[in-house]
Order: sequence, then structure tokens, then C-alpha cells
Amino acid sequence: MTTEGGIDKETFIRMAGVAGLDTDDLAHLEELHAYVQSVLPSLKAIKELDLTNVEPILVYLPPKE
Repeated sequence: MTTEGGIDKETFIRMAGVAGLDTDDLAHLEELHAYVQSVLPSLKAIKELDLTNVEPILVYLPPKE
């Protein structure tokens, strides 16, 4: 479950599996979980940005052949 403090390990492991990561490598998942937990608070600032008058970026998508 996600909380204000981050993502619990069980949820993180499920998300990692859906993303295609090897969920059998628990040591690596522990390391990734710790990293994600440390990064999440800094992303909170993005959520608080006022983008009221900001136009979306136009993306060029080349024609498919």
C-alpha cells in the first residue's frame, strides 16, 4: 500500500514484478526500495507546481512506414 511516507515493500515488489523486474532477487529489490523511498519525498515538489497557464509541449511523431 502507498502511504504519505512512501510505498511498502510488498506493494513495491508487486509493482517491480509488473514492470518486468526479477522479483526473486530480494537483495536487489531491497536496494531499489530504499532508493525509491529516498527519492519519493523530493518528487512531492513536482505535485505542488502551479501549471495553470503552461501550455503542453507539442511532440513530433514521425509518420509510420
